[in-house]
Amino acid sequence: MRKYLILISGLMISISAFSQKFELSIDSIIDLEIEKHKTRNISTIGYTKMACVNYGITATAYLFWYENDKTFFQKFSDSEYDKNPVQRFRPIEIIDSIFFAFYNANGDQLLSEEAESFAYRSDSTRQLYVSRPHSCFRSFKVFTKGKVLHKYFDFFDLREFKEDKIDNSKLSKERIQELKQMGWEVDPPTRNINFETNNTLKIVEWDLLISEFIEQMETENVFVEIEK
Repeated sequence: MRKYLILISGLMISISAFSQKFELSIDSIIDLEIEKHKTRNISTIGYTKMACVNYGITATAYLFWYENDKTFFQKFSDSEYDKNPVQRFRPIEIIDSIFFAFYNANGDQLLSEEAESFAYRSDSTRQLYVSRPHSCFRSFKVFTKGKVLHKYFDFFDLREFKEDKIDNSKLSKERIQELKQMGWEVDPPTRNINFETNNTLKIVEWDLLISEFIEQMETENVFVEIEK
């Protein structure tokens, strides 16, 4: 996992020159909201964030908290492609089955698991790692009774192959040579040896549930932006 963190750290260094707005806006605003909730003696708080890095950063986050036997969540959105401030949306009461419920049921496993970097074996002894400058990242953070869970992963590390190519690994050497002579690109794509392990992690299952939930909420047009 240390190598994974180094790769991520390297990525963050490479984008730090243009990520200041992202780092000083949506993250700090969510931190302020969390502190406000804590001052009201709310002890069960968490959020999930999707951040995508291209030539700028876009991010959408959802803050969840448990108050008076009810669960609420609130949407925040920001983009480096415009000069608009962070979008804040009105809190919504929900029946929680995907955030704290999932955390409570799988907390120990979530704490112990880590997503591994995209890796492949160049030979029987060497394992090499692949990173990509443009990618999307999912993070989760949960505060409950003095405990803090903070997990994240790079969606690139969930991919089976480095590129979207046809898997030619089952072709014979003779057929590959024939296709190459015809001008076809038939070299086997770089395969991620951590593909199966990463895609069985609880955090990935959590992401799928959250994504389905958010998609349904967006379809129902429940998010109302707070006037600036």
